[in-house]
Amino acid sequence: MKKLTTLLVMLLFTAGMAIGQNNANTSQSGNGNDSTIDQVGAQNLGETEQDGNGNDASLVQLESSNDGGIQQIGNDNNSEMLQDGINNEGFSLQGFDNLFNANRNESNLVQNGNNNFGLAYQYYGVENESEINQDGNQNTAYVIQGWNNAGINLYDVVNRNDAVINQNTSNSDARIFQYDGDDNVATVTQDGGNFNNGQISQGYLWNMPAANASVANDNEGYIDQLGDLNNATVMQLGNNNFFNLVQNGTGNTVGEEGRVATGSVWFKQRGDRNEFVGVNQGSNGLSLAFFSAAEQNNGATLDFDSEGIAGYYGSFQRGNDNRIGLRQGNNDVGQIQQLGNSNTSLLYQVGAESHSATILQDGNSNTASVSQTSN
Repeated sequence: MKKLTTLLVMLLFTAGMAIGQNNANTSQSGNGNDSTIDQVGAQNLGETEQDGNGNDASLVQLESSNDGGIQQIGNDNNSEMLQDGINNEGFSLQGFDNLFNANRNESNLVQNGNNNFGLAYQYYGVENESEINQDGNQNTAYVIQGWNNAGINLYDVVNRNDAVINQNTSNSDARIFQYDGDDNVATVTQDGGNFNNGQISQGYLWNMPAANASVANDNEGYIDQLGDLNNATVMQLGNNNFFNLVQNGTGNTVGEEGRVATGSVWFKQRGDRNEFVGVNQGSNGLSLAFFSAAEQNNGATLDFDSEGIAGYYGSFQRGNDNRIGLRQGNNDVGQIQQLGNSNTSLLYQVGAESHSATILQDGNSNTASVSQTSN
């Protein structure tokens, strides 16, 4: 896996990227400009810089070992990049002018092939959209919205942004970071492969992605998926929430607190200091495992559309200081709804048989423990 630093991001557009057979560079200043670069062959460098509003940039690179970069400073800009081949690197940076503006920008990066790296970075602003699509194996994708320097708190505005990573792949890594702000949405979908890793973090971090260090107002979601057709999406609203899940097997899902008619598939933690962690089975029964993953194995499902508490659907935590453990087994189905404060649900379904369990807690300071095993 490649590791990215803040210095590297800046150097991409000051010192240039790796030397290739063909180099193409466009620089435009003003509003309403269009830039198109098409390169065919290996080890090419394509770079576009636009300073202004309402600009469009397109970069297409076919074959392998190419480097592509688009930097746009201003608002209402659009970035489109396609790389088809192996060992390519694509970067899209939007914003970062003197006022740290990055409003209503769109970035779309498509990479077909193996061992590709894609980064979309949108600085402070509102209503930005970023999407990375990768088809192949051993790919890495980062989407970063906001700024990670704790010394510039004045500009921590990252509202109503959308970030999406889709990977049809094996042995790949997907990470989304949204720093501070309200009404942000982050989605990771990994289909059709094995040993994929997905991570979502919403809130404010001191360090770059590799550090995984959190401070106040930081919501974190970690998704590790091992197997085929796993799909996990997390939305966290509030402060100091934590989500940690590993899925082993095929067809695992994590669901939504919402209505069936929405067609959404989010697990939602709304409130402060909620945790989705892990569970231990010991001589005294079940207990929370704070330093483990929640887990789902071989087709287990966390219910995302059934009605539980009247008027509430799927599985969720809504309130403050709620905790879920989980761990399931072969084709197990669990539904957990916690509405209130300081509730704890443990669950734990393990064994060759398919188990089903529902936990509904409406109120405060409730504890529920379910243990079903055929081993």
